[in-house]
Amino acid sequence: MTQVPYPVIIQAARDWDEQADVLHSASRNLTQAEVAELGPRVAAAATRFVETWRTEIDAMEQAAISHSQALSAVRLDFFATDQQASTDLRDLVPWADR
Repeated sequence: MTQVPYPVIIQAARDWDEQADVLHSASRNLTQAEVAELGPRVAAAATRFVETWRTEIDAMEQAAISHSQALSAVRLDFFATDQQASTDLRDLVPWADR
C-alpha cells in the first residue's frame, strides 16, 4: 500500500491554488490589453487572439481550482477514514490495551 503524507497533499493543493492565482492574473492582463491601439489593420485579429487565449487561460484556471479543491477534499476523506479505522481498531483490542 502506498501512503501519501498529509503535508504532501496540503502542499500540492497550495501549489494548484498558486497556479490558479497566476492564471487569473494572466487572464486579467489579457482583458486589459488595448488591442485597439494596434491600429485598424490588426485590431480584429488581435482581439480574436486575446479572446482565444483568455478563454484557454480561464479554463486552465478553473482546472487548477478544481485540482486544489479535489486534493483538499481527499485529504479530509483520508483523515476521516484514518480516524474511523483508529476507532474501529480500538474497539477490537482488549480494554486494558486502549
